[in-house]
Amino acid sequence: MTKFKYVKPVKDRHGVVRYYFRLADDKLVPMRGAFRTEEFAAHHAELLVKRAGETLPPEIIPFPRKQRYLGHEMDAMLTAPVPARSSQVIFAPGTLGWATNRWLSSHHFKNRPEGTRKNYGHLASLLLAHKFALVLLADVRSKHVIRFAGELEEQRGPSRGKAMLAVISNIWEYGVDLPEVKFEKGIEPINPAKIAYRKIKYRVRKPHKRWPEAVCSKFLDGAPDHLQRMYSLLLYTGQRRSDVQKMKWEDYDAKAGILSVWQKKTGEWVPVPVHRQLAKILAATPRIEDHILTSSHRQSRYAGESSLSHAIRNRLLAVGIPDGIYTLHGLRVTAAHILAENGATEHQLMKIFGWRKPEQAAYYVRETSKLVVARAGMAKWEAADEQTEKKLVAK
Repeated sequence: MTKFKYVKPVKDRHGVVRYYFRLADDKLVPMRGAFRTEEFAAHHAELLVKRAGETLPPEIIPFPRKQRYLGHEMDAMLTAPVPARSSQVIFAPGTLGWATNRWLSSHHFKNRPEGTRKNYGHLASLLLAHKFALVLLADVRSKHVIRFAGELEEQRGPSRGKAMLAVISNIWEYGVDLPEVKFEKGIEPINPAKIAYRKIKYRVRKPHKRWPEAVCSKFLDGAPDHLQRMYSLLLYTGQRRSDVQKMKWEDYDAKAGILSVWQKKTGEWVPVPVHRQLAKILAATPRIEDHILTSSHRQSRYAGESSLSHAIRNRLLAVGIPDGIYTLHGLRVTAAHILAENGATEHQLMKIFGWRKPEQAAYYVRETSKLVVARAGMAKWEAADEQTEKKLVAK
């Protein structure tokens, strides 16, 4: 029996097995032809040659102490084209990339919640693949962090850029005490990511849109019970899909009116007060399964987080809403807007949604205040018109 090296079988959500070839940089390439056919074998042989050509010995990046990059020299380095490097890199001691690898293997990183490790690990891999990782940790300044985070923000959105600041801050705090990291005499070590965080104002670019009442009505009108329950859990709790998907009946205290949520992303415990409308829906739901949210046949819970997104998307398409305008996460945004419009403070929003920092809560309060101020200004205009009409009638 012929064995195909570096070939990985993957079963998709429809149960169909597809085969992929793993290249030297861990990228997966879909195989051509059916498994074990001549076309499959020929493509496998072609990819083996390609993988052998890409496999290079580890590259050691020297960074002598005498070649410190400061001021305009650092600026020139970060704006220069990205040099071609192999996927395996050994960073010189004292560099940002070297400190990142040490941090990823430390207990400071491994003791964090699962969701945080996943997000921070992905961002750290982006940092290691960038030329910014070649800079000495002691030479990193806030302007360089802002520039690097800005590049990431343009490519992947503002939330990723902001999260990268947190990653760099953690790496810097961990690496500053390592003996290999040496600062020049007279220079006080100051975390550049914290300075950058204060200089960058939180903003939302291409946000998830708030669901208008017309879209909500279309979604609910004639929707099956399991979709109405999903909609209500997402809207009235304001939690992420990862947390809604794993909610259990044991987490719901009907007498106290509290739904306990251990957020997957942050690891925080969030006691969510149950809205009156949601309480009615939960009271009418039979407790057949341990999980509150079950599939259309009420036999088992949804297999994964993406299943919720697919269910919401398919329902929106079924009622005539174009794809890509409104999303599942838009219900969380809708909940934040409604709470802010009804007078919820930044602190209250942080407690309900599980945000650790006030920037996101301040955004919704700020956006709501725009409407309040605008309506107040328009009311003055209308009042002035009424006064003018009264004077004309009196004459």
